[in-house]
Amino acid sequence: MTESMTTTKRSRIATMATLALWTADLALLGLVLMLPVIWVWEHFLFEIGPFRGRLSWNWKPMVALVAFCVARVALKRWLAATAPPRRRAPWDHPAVRRIGLAVGSVLLFFLGFEAVLTWRGFEGTLPPIVIQGADEGTEWSRAHIPDRELLWRFAPGHEFRGRMVNNLGFLDRPVDPEKKPGSVRVICMGDSCTAQGIPPYSGFLHQLFTEAPPDEREWEAFNMAVHGYSSSQGLRLFLREGRALRPDYVTIFYGWNDHWLGHRPDSSRMAMAVPAFAKDLMEGLKQKRFFQWMVRQATRERGVTRAKDGLGPRVPHEEYRWNLHAFARAVRGVGGQPVFITAPRAEELTPLLLEKQANSLEETTRWHDEYIEITREVAEKEGALLLDLAAMFEGPAGAHYFSGDGIHFTRDGRKRIAREIYMLLAGTDEPPPVHLE
Repeated sequence: MTESMTTTKRSRIATMATLALWTADLALLGLVLMLPVIWVWEHFLFEIGPFRGRLSWNWKPMVALVAFCVARVALKRWLAATAPPRRRAPWDHPAVRRIGLAVGSVLLFFLGFEAVLTWRGFEGTLPPIVIQGADEGTEWSRAHIPDRELLWRFAPGHEFRGRMVNNLGFLDRPVDPEKKPGSVRVICMGDSCTAQGIPPYSGFLHQLFTEAPPDEREWEAFNMAVHGYSSSQGLRLFLREGRALRPDYVTIFYGWNDHWLGHRPDSSRMAMAVPAFAKDLMEGLKQKRFFQWMVRQATRERGVTRAKDGLGPRVPHEEYRWNLHAFARAVRGVGGQPVFITAPRAEELTPLLLEKQANSLEETTRWHDEYIEITREVAEKEGALLLDLAAMFEGPAGAHYFSGDGIHFTRDGRKRIAREIYMLLAGTDEPPPVHLE
């Protein structure tokens, strides 16, 4: 009977030993698997009823890992001498050890990589992160609303320089977002060169389409340009809102604001929208130098890299080229045809450009001509339509098309642009016999 009781007692101890070792191993394995996530999320925000707080991990997970390992070794030795477990614990399985070793090796690699980048003083600038569909909506002025993805946008229903912002948020007549079946829709995108004027050249173009449609279909044109926008903002705007309007043609007119001087490229200032569940993860990754380095390598071809506080174009040359290629693909992706327009300039530009553009008017002119040439190259490579206004308005004969700054257009200039777009899309060499008001 004594021997039977002893056997029963050993059996209970062995069962408890197995349970204890399995618990310790599962906790250890869970901690190992969680370490990469814990490392990315350095801070944990919690809210329990009325209690809110922020927990910083710092060195705590590593201390916990060492403590688990020491406790596990001590427990294994004690159990081996007292009552060996009936089944192998998880950590004793080769497959589990391989998983733990793989995770640990990857984590050690990135820890080492992070340390090297920190030692070398590497630091990359990434855009802010926002939740998709969330926007602060606070007005800067009556006509402007800050938009973290686009930096700014017009406020529908407000007035800007004597013009009303329409229901879509642009300087044009009210537009029905729903495209009529069988109609042809032309969207004019760009900066103030496209948006300026009463009406802008899109308004004259719409009048031409209304009074002399190129075919039996109903044609319409409207403006989606915003003052001060670069090609980076225009591309984001089209991806976010323009695609849903189902355009047949999209005129793309950027350049001046792209080589405007700034401390950071627009692409690093424009927030990236992510689902709510991914926001904290992306915010954590943004703080890691290895992630900054990976993003920089992935976007190196776009040419956004420069000294942290060094002045440079809002959209560097290579990124401008990348944006235009992406624009063409995005327009074609919804069944539309991209139409690139080179941004013309007068022979003499206003000296006020020196404050924001470059160190001299000669440098401003050279930079702008380089962006014009990029527009031509992309249009050719993409097989897109090209309206080369820079060539058409060149020389003294085109001087009356420009306002005093040598960038924006007079009323005659806007009418000429509308007629040129019409002829390009209609495939004719003669403008329609329509008197533009």
